[in-house]
Amino acid sequence: MAPCSSSGSSSCWKYDVFPSFRGEDVRGNFLSHLMKEFESKGIVTFKDDLIERSQTIGLELKEAVRQSKIFVVIFSKNYASSSWCLDELVEILKCKEERRLIPIFYKVNPSDVRNQTGKFGRGFRETCEGKNDETQNKWKAALTEAANIAGEDSQSWMVGIWGPAGIGKTTIARVLHSRFSGDFRFTVFMENVRGNYQRIVDSGGEYNLQARLQKELLSIIFNQKDRKINHLWKIEERLKKQKVLIVLGDVNKVEQLEALANETRWFGPGSRIIVTTKDKQILVGHGINHIYEVKLPCRKTALEILCLYAFKQNVAPDDFMDVVVEVAELSGHLPLGLRVLGSHMRGKSKDRWKLELGRLTTSLDEKVEKILKISYDDLHIRDKALFLHIACMFNGENIDLVKQMLVNSDLDVSLGLQLLLDKSLIQINDDREIVMHSLLLKMGKEVVCQHSSEPGKRQFLFNTKETCNILSNNTGSEAVLGISLDTSEIQNDVFMSERVFEDMRNLKFLRFYNKKIDENPSLKLHLPRGLNYLPAVRLLHWDSYPMKYIPSQFRPECLVELRMMHSKVVKLWEGTQTLAYLKTIDLSFSNNLVEVPDLSKAISLETLCLEGCQSLAELPSSVLNLHRLKWLRLTMCEKLEVIPLHINLASLEVLDMEGCLKLKSFPDISKNIERIFMKNTGIEEIPPSISQWSRLESLDISGCLNLKIFSHVPKSVVYIYLTDSGIERLPDCIKDLTWLHYLYVDNCRKLVSLPELPSSIKILSAINCESLERISSSFDCPNAKVEFSKSMNFDGEARRVITQQWVYKRACLPGKEVPLEFSHRARGGSLTIHLEDENVCSSSLRFKACILLFPSERNNICTVYCRLIGESGRLIAAHRFVGVVKDFVTPHLFIFNSVLLEEVDVIRFEFSSIHHEITECGVQILTDA
Repeated sequence: MAPCSSSGSSSCWKYDVFPSFRGEDVRGNFLSHLMKEFESKGIVTFKDDLIERSQTIGLELKEAVRQSKIFVVIFSKNYASSSWCLDELVEILKCKEERRLIPIFYKVNPSDVRNQTGKFGRGFRETCEGKNDETQNKWKAALTEAANIAGEDSQSWMVGIWGPAGIGKTTIARVLHSRFSGDFRFTVFMENVRGNYQRIVDSGGEYNLQARLQKELLSIIFNQKDRKINHLWKIEERLKKQKVLIVLGDVNKVEQLEALANETRWFGPGSRIIVTTKDKQILVGHGINHIYEVKLPCRKTALEILCLYAFKQNVAPDDFMDVVVEVAELSGHLPLGLRVLGSHMRGKSKDRWKLELGRLTTSLDEKVEKILKISYDDLHIRDKALFLHIACMFNGENIDLVKQMLVNSDLDVSLGLQLLLDKSLIQINDDREIVMHSLLLKMGKEVVCQHSSEPGKRQFLFNTKETCNILSNNTGSEAVLGISLDTSEIQNDVFMSERVFEDMRNLKFLRFYNKKIDENPSLKLHLPRGLNYLPAVRLLHWDSYPMKYIPSQFRPECLVELRMMHSKVVKLWEGTQTLAYLKTIDLSFSNNLVEVPDLSKAISLETLCLEGCQSLAELPSSVLNLHRLKWLRLTMCEKLEVIPLHINLASLEVLDMEGCLKLKSFPDISKNIERIFMKNTGIEEIPPSISQWSRLESLDISGCLNLKIFSHVPKSVVYIYLTDSGIERLPDCIKDLTWLHYLYVDNCRKLVSLPELPSSIKILSAINCESLERISSSFDCPNAKVEFSKSMNFDGEARRVITQQWVYKRACLPGKEVPLEFSHRARGGSLTIHLEDENVCSSSLRFKACILLFPSERNNICTVYCRLIGESGRLIAAHRFVGVVKDFVTPHLFIFNSVLLEEVDVIRFEFSSIHHEITECGVQILTDA
């Protein structure tokens, strides 16, 4: 039967609605209600009561389908058990153009209909028994097509919208309510459930509290102010047969949901309950599984929001763009902040914007603070304290480190962090770092400042000017728990008393850091008379520490992290200290450090960083006891000669000794190590034991000029860096390294040959290997990038092997002309091939292309473009290769493999490069594809 035609005039329709359904599932319940509603609204509905049902639908039913304006298909559990229903659906889909088809999923999952799975699918398969393939496929296609149409789900759902204050939860809920309210019998938007609840409590209405909440909801729905509520099940009584849309905004207690929407069965089929909250646990605790987390908008969207409120358009005037970007950044892209600040700035000149920026940098808008502080005020006293610790000291820190810093405190850190996370007051990123929004950070600091008008009596010191005054005038108190000072912001040098910390006996966290230490490590904090006392801090971070030693009275038994980059320290302390909690020591670029103290009791140490300690000559034997050490960084310790021999640091993952010029012996330090960086060291050989290091993934021995022989490599290695080394040959066993993906032998001027390599290779880089003459004839790495640029000693045989025998993705090597095996060649950068002459199937054509590149005076990095043009100038495919070769002074060949997926008779190859001349090109059709 041909698809039915229809007229555009509504007067042609005999029926407004044609329902398709399985009678035994819906006739006595859902369908009867639906038909009654249609009748009450004057909607003319086709009724099949008088039609005798048989195995196939008759002409009368087909005609009714043709004459209906809207199709309502009610999918129920036994719908597909009826061949009549399935044939009816096929007929409906033939006529759905210019009509409306509304699928309703009654007690059945739409995905089961779409994919014919579950109980619905079992019924379908039974119906298909004995039917031919054509009929079965026709039914399957009809079910899938109909189920893919956005339909009505008879199941009631609760949906949660979760996110921090000011993120836009209410705005999203309001849009949803506005957009879909026409689809529901009753709707209600309770924007501030939290406020309504608190108002009832404040008025002394805690008795029968839930009933009073229900009264408010029902009064709004039915527009009756004095509705009486006799018991808690009144909502269920009144709404269980009604399709309702209810939005419950700013819910902050589970009992609010228990009163207003305890179960979905309280409401009629197809109802939707939308709950917005700052606390995810409320949604989870109420059994709401469909939770949408509202994320911060991207930069582009944030700028548009700000501009809409500031300029009443979504873009800023050109001369305002720089200040608009700054204001958006200060708001942290939080929609509330963008709205408030945009409204505040509306109509002001650019100069006024700049003046306002100074205040916005250090303080928080009152409207924004009031809303953000609601979440803080709801916290338990311990969680408030934890929030302030993070806002003032630990934003951006690893969650495990923070737990260790606060161990033995009364903050119940693990539970507190989870609560802050659930309430959207913090986030944990992929690196397990605690991240607090910038406006919440400001709010937290404002709370600390409100505790006392005297900065020295506050828990945390973070304001640069105030902190410098306290340190200069010795006005700190026992109230101070933490100091965080960026010394790069200090305008004038600060001179401190030797007793500066004596009154801060409860100080636990001391951080004098320099955000710009790599640019300017200059000393800003001075102790002209030394330092007599330092509290038992857990965090001691003092960049450019001005003394040779830590005060002798200091007891580091509580220390978790010690960082003193660019310090003047010669030795930390004498003797053996108890360091049970110490996780990190970082003394990078402490040029005067001559001795590392006894670390035998640092049983928890995980990171030891001594980078750039140029006076350090040896590591103490006590490192043998660092069984939890994961990272040992000794980069640029130029005088370091002695490392304890035959130690096995079982937990060590990374060893970095780059630039230890005097180190001759390769350290046999850990069987479990994953990455070794020995670049530019004096090592002469690699110990045989390395072959047993089964976790080693990356080995960097670049620049080791004394290293002649490279062998004993474990099979686990993925990266090998031999660049600028004295290596003369690679071992034959390298072909057995089945995990090896990246091999770099650039500038290995003594390297003469390359053995057979494993097929796992992705990058082989042998740039400027001037002695390289011989290569293995076997190289089958179809995904590899091969680089031989500036390796000028290739003879014709080596070049032939690369161009003819090797299998790779792309390659670059010196050359003067396109090799003859590229049967299609042309001068310049363009050639045309008539594929009908090639006797190949062009629908799956594989080809190899070669171009001859001449150097440029600019010596830019070479980028090559390849366009494949079909008949009539139609672009079929395009390729772009960045960094093909750089800084070359002689002609080079660039070769790449590709596949043409489209069937054509004639194809033109166009090669180009912006900075380099292409003098010749060639293409070889690979007939084995």
